[in-house]
Amino acid sequence: MNFKLENILKKIAKENNLSLEQVKEVMDSEFFCTRKVMSQGVHDEPDTFLNINLIKLGKVYAKKGVIEKMKRSKKKKDESK
Repeated sequence: MNFKLENILKKIAKENNLSLEQVKEVMDSEFFCTRKVMSQGVHDEPDTFLNINLIKLGKVYAKKGVIEKMKRSKKKKDESK
């Protein structure tokens, strides 16, 4: 685990009287749920992806322009092979 991330998790654990393992579980569960919801979106259709608001971390969303840029980049890479 990243040194900075571990220090942040230790600080959170201390402030909330939790063990480091409990804080890691909470963090992992948020990202697991986010991955599960985002994976339900249809590839190459940005409108099918849901916006997710993680209270302490902010919003997770798929921007149409970013997806289009990724598609162009992948197409360009495939053509150069």
